[in-house]
Amino acid sequence: MNNEIESEAIKCLEVLKVGGIILYPTDTIWGIGCDACNEKAVERIIKLKKRSPDKSMIVLLDTVNNLNHYVPELNEKILEILNTTVRPTTIVYNKVQNLSQNVYANDGSVAIRIVKDPFCQILIRKLGTPIVSTSANIVMNPPLLISGKSQKPFWMA
Repeated sequence: MNNEIESEAIKCLEVLKVGGIILYPTDTIWGIGCDACNEKAVERIIKLKKRSPDKSMIVLLDTVNNLNHYVPELNEKILEILNTTVRPTTIVYNKVQNLSQNVYANDGSVAIRIVKDPFCQILIRKLGTPIVSTSANIVMNPPLLISGKSQKPFWMA
């Protein structure tokens, strides 16, 4: 199974590197994602979802160790929570850097989740930057829930 995950991550990686977007299983739901540092790719997701550009998006990161590149002032209690939790945990940070400006909320904050899902970890590690995660639905419709991990991601250019 690890080779299959790696193979699918590489296919998605090729799309992400050229500013494409993907549909992929995250820790919690099916997500639409792109390179969180690529402003044009993030804009494509905003348009695809018919989403207000004023709303922020969740950013996924592979490890707690990489968090300090994006969050310069890390609270020790938050680090303790992230290092001990086994469930997907999203935290909103007020001071964030090195991401595309259109992932930030109007107040400058960004929600970041350290992923537990192996596919997401591999993908983010190989890309070298965080990825956007927004639910795979049009605004005001319910998200697509994960119903097992046998689903393969889809990619779009």
